[in-house]
Order: sequence, then structure tokens, then C-alpha cells
Amino acid sequence: MSTTTSARRISSSARAALATALLAAGARADVLHVPGEFPTVAEALAAAQTGDEVVLAAGSYTEAIVVHGLTDVVLRGQGQVILGGGDLLTPALEVSSCNGVTIDHLRIVDAPGLGVFVGQCTNVTLSRLRVEHAGADGIEAGESAGVLVDRCRVDGAGQRGIEIVEAGPMTVSRCTVTGTTLEGIAVGDASDCTVERCHVTGSGTDGISLGGNDLVVSCRAHKNVVLDSGGSGIKSRGTDVVITDNRVQASLAAAGMALISPSPGGIAEGNRIVGCLVGITSGATGILLHDNRVIQPASDGIEYGGDDSVLTDNRVLHAGGNGYSTGGAGGAITGCRSLHAAGDGFALGSNDATFTGNTANAGAQRGFKVSGTNNVFVGNEAHGNADNDLEDLAGGNVYLENDFGTTLF
Repeated sequence: MSTTTSARRISSSARAALATALLAAGARADVLHVPGEFPTVAEALAAAQTGDEVVLAAGSYTEAIVVHGLTDVVLRGQGQVILGGGDLLTPALEVSSCNGVTIDHLRIVDAPGLGVFVGQCTNVTLSRLRVEHAGADGIEAGESAGVLVDRCRVDGAGQRGIEIVEAGPMTVSRCTVTGTTLEGIAVGDASDCTVERCHVTGSGTDGISLGGNDLVVSCRAHKNVVLDSGGSGIKSRGTDVVITDNRVQASLAAAGMALISPSPGGIAEGNRIVGCLVGITSGATGILLHDNRVIQPASDGIEYGGDDSVLTDNRVLHAGGNGYSTGGAGGAITGCRSLHAAGDGFALGSNDATFTGNTANAGAQRGFKVSGTNNVFVGNEAHGNADNDLEDLAGGNVYLENDFGTTLF
């Protein structure tokens, strides 16, 4: 019995033609080796197509490297690869007008100017780069979006360790920066940028600056460690900046954290600041400071002068000056504590504010010194302060259900 089918058989020659067409239509990734196949990095990059990987063998390369106009290309070092090109005006490694490019596992040593520059790019990743003693910034990215700087290390940069400028969404993650002349990590004129899990030590000025020179919008610093900075440990200036779960230690010339006016709508939460000149200082409006710990500042623990600020559940221990020092109008302090301040526990110059459930004990001067007016105090407590537990210098304030040991009006 015979059967028939409507399916047409494909001849072997037709199959071969189809396979050839499919292969030609798809992009086939190649691995281009330097110097094995190409004597210079420039020649390999000139030959690279979308999806290719350029691999540099271990050794030293003195040419300035320019990655320009490529898409989805990887430039990667194999073993210890040292780049030593560039001059005062030319970066040792430049990535420009690229999309989806990854630069991985390279070492840039003694660049006279910029170590690494990324400009007018999208979705570029800089991974496992080490930049030592660049004359200018170690790594700089500008006029770009979607850039990730991950697990990079910058030592001894002549200017900033890592700088992000005129940028859209970007992330600096798990990087280490030491011994810079200026800021360790600086972000300016940017939006939706994140600096997270980085370690900055010994910066000449601020450790991490978000909007120090040019305002930022909706940027974030999260779980960073900043040690021994010459300026503020973390500084922010911009709108809706969020600073969470960072540790700052030994910023002896400035504040551990500085929130510079104008900076409306920001949040500083869960930070730990140890042994700085001032713990936290803020001129911002409408800022929220929540659950921060300030330990042994040389001067005041937390200072703010902006209007409508809200402080909740912060702790200041062993302040060299006042635990809290306030100004401005409106806002509230709730559930905050000052213990063993060398000055006043709370030096309150605010007007039209609310103070609820705060504690000031064992200070060398007053528990609460009130120089503002039209404030409301509810359920606060102060005991064992050397001068007195409450001194109201202005009058016109309302006190309800507080527990003060000694008072002076």
C-alpha cells in the first residue's frame, strides 16, 4: 500500500544553500587576539564586529587605546595587562560613541592625564579595571547613560578617583578608591545615579560627593565605607538624594555627612558616623534623618538649619560639642537621643517645631537649651545634665507631659 504526502522534499543542495544563508544572516562572534593575530590593539579594534571579543595577552601596551563606535564588543585582558599610553590631553583608554561595550580586567599605570574616559555612550560596563597614579581623574564618564563601573580600583589619582558628569542613569558599584588629590567619587549634573558598596580611603577632599559642584536629581549612596577623607565623608547637593546604610569614619576636617542647601526632599537613613569633626550637618529643606548613629564627633553630633526637617530615632553618643543643634522653622524631632554630650544635649534654635519623646542624659551642660519660640515639647526626658535639664531662653513654647529633672525659665 502506498502513501502520499503534501510535504515537499528538500534536496541536499537546497539544504546547503539554506544553511549558508542562515549563517550569513546571523552575526558570528569572533575572538581577536593581541598580539597573536593583531600586532596592536588599534588594529584589532578596527577589525572588530558586533559581538566580537578582543583579548589582550599579558604584557605592557604603550599605545593610547580608543574604542569608538562599536556595539556589543568586549575588550578584555588575559593575565596582567598594563596600559601605559596617553598624554596630558589624551586618556590612556577612551571609550566613545559605543553601545553595549564591556572593558574588563585591565591595568592603567602612570597615565599623564585621564586614566579612563567614557563619553557619549550607552550601556557600557567598566569591570575589574585598576588605575594607578593617573595625572588627572582615574575614571571619568560623561554625557552617557546606562554606564556601570564595577569592581574597579583607583589609587593615587591626581584629581578625582571616579567622576560621573552630565549623565543619565549610572552605577558605581564595589569599587575601591584610595589617596586621591580631590574627591574619591564625584557625581555632578546627573540624575538616577547610584554609588553603592564602594570603599573610599584618604581622599584629599570629600570622600563621596553627589552634586558637590553641579546639582544632582534622585541619586543614591548606599552601603559605602568612607575613611579619613580630607573633606566631608559624604556630601550631597540636589533634589531627592537618598543616603542609606553608609559608614563614615575619621573625617576630621569636616562633617561625616553634609547635606548642602538647596537639597529638598532628601533622606539620610541608617548611616553610622564615627570620630568626625561634626557627625551630620544639613542646610537642606524638608530633609528626613532617620535611624542614624553618630559616635564621638569632635564637635556637634547633628546640626541642621533648613526648614521643615524631620529627625526620627537618631542617636548621638559622646559628642564633643552639642548632641543636636537646630535652626530654621517648622519640622520635628522625634525619638532622638543624646548621651554624654560635652555641650548641650539639644541646643534648639528652631521656631514653630515639634519635639516629641526625645532624651538627653548625662551631658556636661544642659539637657535641652531652647532659644527658639512657638515650639511644642511633648514627652521628652532629661536627667543628670551638669547645668540643668531644661533651660528656656526665649519663652513662648508649650510643654506637655515632659520629664525634666531640673529646669530654668
